[in-house]
Amino acid sequence: MEENKETNLTQKQLLFVKHYVASLNATKAATEAGYSKKTARTQGSVLLTNPNIQKEIDSELNDIHLKQKRLLMRAADSAIKALIETVEKGKGLARVNAANSILDRAGHKAVDKFQGDLNANVKGDVNVTHDSGAKPALLSKLLCKFSKGTDSKDNSDAQ
Repeated sequence: MEENKETNLTQKQLLFVKHYVASLNATKAATEAGYSKKTARTQGSVLLTNPNIQKEIDSELNDIHLKQKRLLMRAADSAIKALIETVEKGKGLARVNAANSILDRAGHKAVDKFQGDLNANVKGDVNVTHDSGAKPALLSKLLCKFSKGTDSKDNSDAQ
């Protein structure tokens, strides 16, 4: 069999790597790469001990990991954009939840700082009930201003 000069692996071994990376099952990969079904279990185990095969498997898994990471980063960017749009254009509870979600992902824990419950309805009315450390009057004032901030912009655009 002809050997690949870059990897020092035969075509059959490269097929084993391809199928192993897809299934993480050495017996199945050996069979799918063309090794005998009778010896596939043993052959798969032996192939996994080959340093060149191990290196190629690690390289393939690393490539898959990098691709997945890029996809997740793109998805996270889209999700953050959607949250920002909801904060800027949303109403009531949806807007507050989006803002909390953004703050949470940035490492801010509003609930830990205020120890209060926040309720906002679709109209943008805000009701704050608090535990010992929160200042409900200040929170209510800020949240009312926050929840009505875009409404006044929306109303001024309509005029």
